[in-house]
Order: sequence, then C-alpha cells, then structure tokens
Amino acid sequence: MYRLVLIGESGSGKSASGNTILNRQEFEASPSATSVTRTCQSGNSQLGENGVLVVDTPGFFGNNLTESQSRAEIFKCVRLCAQGPHAFILTIQIGRYAEQERRVVDQMVSVFGEITLKNYSVVLFTRGDDLEKMTLQEYLRTAPQELNDLLSRCGGRYHVFNNRDRNNRKQVTELLETVKRMVNTNHGGYYVFPDHVIMEKIVAGLAAGAVVGACAGVCPPVAVGLVLGKAVTVTVGVTCAAVGGGLGARAGKDAASVKDAVVKGAIAGAIAGAVVRQY
Repeated sequence: MYRLVLIGESGSGKSASGNTILNRQEFEASPSATSVTRTCQSGNSQLGENGVLVVDTPGFFGNNLTESQSRAEIFKCVRLCAQGPHAFILTIQIGRYAEQERRVVDQMVSVFGEITLKNYSVVLFTRGDDLEKMTLQEYLRTAPQELNDLLSRCGGRYHVFNNRDRNNRKQVTELLETVKRMVNTNHGGYYVFPDHVIMEKIVAGLAAGAVVGACAGVCPPVAVGLVLGKAVTVTVGVTCAAVGGGLGARAGKDAASVKDAVVKGAIAGAIAGAVVRQY
C-alpha cells in the first residue's frame, strides 16, 4: 500500500485532491483561503493492484493555528502514517506561486529536511481546468523561475489535477505511476526522520526538562534546606532533574522541532518538579 501525505497552503486543493485520488468524498474540501482541515485525517482505497493510504494535513497559514501548532500537527500526521510516507504530495494552485507558497516549502524543509523534496516529493498542481487550452508544459515556460527550481529540487516530478473532474481516473493513474517509480528508485523505501534530528530533539527536551525540573523542585524547599542542611535541597533537585529530564526527553522526541522540544521539555520538567516536590 502506498502511503501519501498531502501538504500545502490552506485552500490549495489538498483535501479535494485527496478525494480525487480516493474517488470519493473522504475529506471536507472548500476553495476558501481558510483551512477546513484542523487535524490529521486519513482514508484508504484499493486502486487497481495497489492500495493507497492518503493522509490529509492542516494547511499551512490560514488555519487559525500558530506556526508552531501547524508544524506539530503536520509532524504528528506523518508519524501516524504507519512506518512512514512513501510520498509527500505538495499541492500548488495553477497561477499561484508567491510568498505563501514559498513559505510552505521552507516550512516543509525545516520540519522534514531537504531530502524530502529530493527523494520523496511530487508537486501536484491543482485547478488544472484553469489551464484551459494551455498545456502544463506551456504554463511552466511562463512560470516564475523559482517555481521551476522547486520542480528541479523535487526531481522533476509533477502532475496536474482537475478536481472538478473526479471521473478522470487517468490523472490519478499517472500520479500513482510516478509514485511507483519513485518508490522503486528508493528501493521500496519510505521517508523516516533522520536519527540525528530525533536525537537533537531528545537532547533538547532532556536538557530543558532537567533544568526546569530541578528549579521547580529546589526553589520552594530552599528555606527548609537552610535549616536542615543542603542535603534536602540537593536530593530534591537531583530527583526532579532526573524525572524532568526523562519526561522532557520523551516529549522532545515527538516534538515538531528542536525549539518545540525545548518548550515541551520545559513543561514536562515543571510538572515533574511540582509532582516530586509533593513527596
């Protein structure tokens, strides 16, 4: 079964494209610039010889979530995609490639790494009916150089969908053929988070949890420690640091970024300090 993750700006046609691939109304879709997808959703179908799992993600920008929340939710979507996605389907509307679209690509690279574009991504142009009599190749000849550069970064893999014509199964077949070739090139592999990225987040969460946990545990008993000796303060501090660090490391592993890992680790450390202090 091919596992596909849809990524794009709010209103770029992600959900509609997912419905076209699955050939049914699985995801709520709207042409609005405000995202109607707030959390991860998925659907699967048997298409010919191959099964397909499609994961729809909240759109970047315009979903009433902060940038950090969007990154975290999209990160979670990918983590929920079984072992990992075979392909990221990056949706871009015909006629649009401006600041918002560039920011989506930057965010995608920031979260998943440049290797995502090089080895695991297909650009999917939506609103193909807007081309009218123009071919996609003719359109690209007049498109911004930055858009053509993006296609090169994605290994020249791109397709166009007319989501108003869901009965046109040829467009879906062609997309899945490209995914199949990409999977074969990757020797059947799929995207996994690099070990060093996961380790950076674990270390960041551990450090933040340990420091905040120690502070949360030590500060209130300082007066007691002055009377009974430093042993009480030190013991509580070490215990809180250990517990806070452990919880922070676990929280950091599932964070969307190193920065997010620090925040989650600090929260875990504060909770650990407060709990340990009670005992």
